[in-house]
Amino acid sequence: MIKLALVGDSEIKQYAVEDRLWELISVIIDKKFKFDIIPLASAAEVLEVFKVCKKDSSYLGFNIASPWRDVLAEHVDRMEEQVKMPIVDTVYRDKSGAFVGANTDPIAAQRALESEGNLYKCKNALVIGARGAGLSIAHHLYDNLDKITYLYDPLVESGKTQKGITRLASLSEVGGRQYDLIVNATPLGRFYFDKRLEAFTSPLDLETLAQVSHKNTIVQETNYLPGTTLLLQMARHLGLQVVTGDLMLVFGAVESLGRYFGITLDENTVRMLVEEIGTYISERETDILERSE
Repeated sequence: MIKLALVGDSEIKQYAVEDRLWELISVIIDKKFKFDIIPLASAAEVLEVFKVCKKDSSYLGFNIASPWRDVLAEHVDRMEEQVKMPIVDTVYRDKSGAFVGANTDPIAAQRALESEGNLYKCKNALVIGARGAGLSIAHHLYDNLDKITYLYDPLVESGKTQKGITRLASLSEVGGRQYDLIVNATPLGRFYFDKRLEAFTSPLDLETLAQVSHKNTIVQETNYLPGTTLLLQMARHLGLQVVTGDLMLVFGAVESLGRYFGITLDENTVRMLVEEIGTYISERETDILERSE
């Protein structure tokens, strides 16, 4: 049987919803496959799983969640060229049997944004969070979409421009301009289970968001759990257009689907998947919150 997987940290089974999403996809495309969520505690374990998958011809590929996206770039047979970075979030087997590394997250983020708003009108962008998908999204915005790009994460080195990406060290630096696009890539989902309530705070407070946005600013979320983050709530309060994280989740699966099977999905099917997985996310969120009381 065909095998697919999602590889993540030791807690990923508790917060991921990709197993349900791929179950829905299997019905739509009428293909049988086994989808596993594989929790791993170290980079060494990631390399071992990679070796197993590579030897097993029934594995068509797998997605890689944080924090393991920088582990396999040197071990795949070749890399796609969309985002020229040593980061891999998708591995798939090509027709020759070689394992190819790809960055589908930034493409999924772009497609999610384009499905809801006018990306062409966004001349500059602020990406919040350099870990996870943030850095690859920032590079994609600059390298491939020609956007003036700023990256804010207090844990990364500031004051330097790398390939046109200006890194900001503080909220005061963030507040020095207005942005056409604001992308939140700070991870939230797993913290439901750690009961770390500080994870539910927004990376920007309401006053700062109002300061750095204008009436046409688009606020995009990469997180899908919780379904509506505090940042999105504040953006809606300010009357800004928002792009929810479940859209990127589904478009990410669509990008992987094309690489695994050579199959594309039409707009109506994508919308149906977004609606179905959104309902499932709401159910998971309710269950999590009830169990934490």
